[in-house]
Amino acid sequence: MLLSSGFPTNAPATTSLAPFAVQDVRLSDTNQSGQARLNFVKQPRVRVYEYCYRKVGTPEEPWSDRITTTSSRNNIIAPLEPGHYYEVRVRAVNSKGAGDWSNTAKLLVR
Repeated sequence: MLLSSGFPTNAPATTSLAPFAVQDVRLSDTNQSGQARLNFVKQPRVRVYEYCYRKVGTPEEPWSDRITTTSSRNNIIAPLEPGHYYEVRVRAVNSKGAGDWSNTAKLLVR
C-alpha cells in the first residue's frame, strides 16, 4: 500500500563530504597554572576532532603529536610552561577524511 501511494519509502541518498575547517577556536585560562582550555564550534556529522599545539617562539617550535577528542568543549591541554605563549590548531575528521586545519588560537599561559 505504501509503495503504491507514491511516497518515498527510503531516505534520499546523501553524499557526505570531508568536513569544513573548524571555526571559532578559543584557548582560555583554567584555575590551575600550566594548563589551557580548548573550545571550538561543533560540526554536524563529525564525531572526532584532532588538535595539536606548540610553544610560540623564534624559530618556530614543532607541533605536538596529534591529539584526538570527541568533544568540542573543555579540552584541557597540559602540562604547559607558564609565562610562554602557546598556539593550537584543530581539524575535524569524518568518514570521508580530515578537513583543513583551523586558524590558530594563542594564549599566554600563567
